[in-house]
Amino acid sequence: MKQIVSGMLNDQLPVPLLDLTEIVTREEAGVITAWAWWTVPGTELMGGGLIKVGAKGVVSEVLTYYTKLPV
Repeated sequence: MKQIVSGMLNDQLPVPLLDLTEIVTREEAGVITAWAWWTVPGTELMGGGLIKVGAKGVVSEVLTYYTKLPV
């Protein structure tokens, strides 16, 4: 993703790389589930992410893209 964003922005990366909004979290049985809407500043890239984290690290991660990636 960093390579694609850098190519779209003349070899620059925005800081921060992602803006996260609409963050929703839930904890259940020691696993934290977080959902957020993400955008990449200066581009049309955006999507949603669903991440589950437990004591040993990331359990699962699903990212969706709502913008066609450049070829």
